[in-house]
Amino acid sequence: WVEKRRRGEFPSVPCPTNLRVEKSLTNSVIIAWNPPSSNIPVLGYQVLLDHSIYTTTRANERTRALIENIN
Repeated sequence: WVEKRRRGEFPSVPCPTNLRVEKSLTNSVIIAWNPPSSNIPVLGYQVLLDHSIYTTTRANERTRALIENIN
């Protein structure tokens, strides 16, 4: 998500780059990405699985996520 600039107005959301699978296990994967190169401050990321939010991360904490219990 990005920081709201004015009430009701959001800038175009920059996309992370280099999305990749870092490790694949039997029923889980670790995905990672690089932050977007943009002047728009990114506060965090939402990781979606099957069109639903699976987890969120803060931009200053990490740029990877563990996705478990997948087939």
